[in-house]
Amino acid sequence: QTFLTTVLKDKGRKDVGFQSLGILYGALSLFNFVSPSLTSKMGERLGMFGGAVTYCLFIGATIKAEPALLLPMSAVVGCGASVLWTAQGSFLVKCSTAATMGLNSGIFFGMFWGGFVLGNVMVAILRHTGVGYST
Repeated sequence: QTFLTTVLKDKGRKDVGFQSLGILYGALSLFNFVSPSLTSKMGERLGMFGGAVTYCLFIGATIKAEPALLLPMSAVVGCGASVLWTAQGSFLVKCSTAATMGLNSGIFFGMFWGGFVLGNVMVAILRHTGVGYST
């Protein structure tokens, strides 16, 4: 939301980041009721791959940064994220024993949150050096 709000503020569309995030999390919340049965039918690996593809499509939509494309893709990535998270959790459980569950979960979430830290540091450096967003 922060990235899109910053980028689109210059185009006079400062609310699109908020709208996009609202649509994304709304779709994720609703699709969470369907994703377990979908993941069990398609398998964890295909579920993770399909969910990752929706993230790639959403990133592509942020490059163009047009609300007509970005807002529908927010719903698509919300559905994909639901399947991705369900498949990841199931895959983690299947690949772990009772003795390794805590370690494997810790490694996963350490890498997950490490990505947030690294991403924010990179954005801070880019903004501090004056690198901006251009279309």
